Amino acid sequence: MALDPSYRAVCFDMDGTLLDTVVDYDRLASVVPDILEEMGARPLPRLPGETETGWGERTLRECGRSGDAERLQGLADGRRTAIEMENIGMAKPFGGVREALAALRAAGYAMGVLTRGGRLYAESALGSAGLLEMIDALVARDDFPECEMKPSPKSMGNMAAALGLSPAEILYLGDSRADMLAANGSGAGFRGVLTGRCDRAAWAAAGEARVVDGVASLLGMI
Repeated sequence: MALDPSYRAVCFDMDGTLLDTVVDYDRLASVVPDILEEMGARPLPRLPGETETGWGERTLRECGRSGDAERLQGLADGRRTAIEMENIGMAKPFGGVREALAALRAAGYAMGVLTRGGRLYAESALGSAGLLEMIDALVARDDFPECEMKPSPKSMGNMAAALGLSPAEILYLGDSRADMLAANGSGAGFRGVLTGRCDRAAWAAAGEARVVDGVASLLGMI
């Protein structure tokens, strides 16, 4: 199936979509609660849809420690980046990714990466894999407020703005439900891939039928 002619750019999630990476996501998830405990603030139950930053700040307010919110954010940013960078040398593109990006470039498409990873990590991983110079724009975790990260549609709006386009002119490929929600909520096109978190059963459970094997599948669509 050929790409919709209305698309002027193809954008990608990074981990599990463009790149096979090794990141300790369990430790990333524990960063904020660990820091709160160290500060002597027992983490409150997290509310549905609440960002990590919002959760941490609410916990600090309840403990009378609102003045520590900025320190919490700084410590969390540093620890997340350190965890992400631990295995940076192991990042490698999935099979056919370089060829697909080269074909997209030859066909005149702009390309971007929208990731929940930090900018240092994303630039380092893409650079190590030899893909950074093939990307026109990168939107990372620390470029905008946490409430504008995926799955928020604002994340795709930021990606589109970085390319000088509207979300409707973008086809986005990702491996998670958060990727799907960001694309669908913004009006961008979407294809789920099978190289990361979701297999076909998981995509079906999420109500997503627009699934391809991986980024290399684009070679048959350009």
